[in-house]
Amino acid sequence: MKTTTKTTTKQVQKVIEATAEEFNVDPIDIVHPQGKTGRDISTARYVCAFLLRDMLPMDRIASLLGRRNNQYAYGAIDRVYARSQEDHSFFERVACLADRFGARWN
Repeated sequence: MKTTTKTTTKQVQKVIEATAEEFNVDPIDIVHPQGKTGRDISTARYVCAFLLRDMLPMDRIASLLGRRNNQYAYGAIDRVYARSQEDHSFFERVACLADRFGARWN
C-alpha cells in the first residue's frame, strides 16, 4: 500500500506556483476547471500532477487541477515519463522541479 506524507496547502501552492513560473503560465489556469487551454498550460498541469503524486492521493490531485477523475492524474504522470524520454530539455526542467520538491522518478 502506498503511503502519502502529510502535505500542507502551502507546500501544494509552492509546487503549483513554481511549475507555473517554469512554464510561464498563470497558476490560476493550472487549477481552474474552465481555465485557459493551450500546450503550456496543459504541460504545466500534468507536471504538477507528477510532482504532487507523493504528496496527495490521486483523486485529490485530479480535483485540485480541475479535472473530474483520478484517471487524469495517472495519465498525466505517464505523459511526463513519455515526454521526458523524448525531450531532454523538458526532462531537465522537470528534474529541476522534482529535485526542488523531493519528487521521485520511479
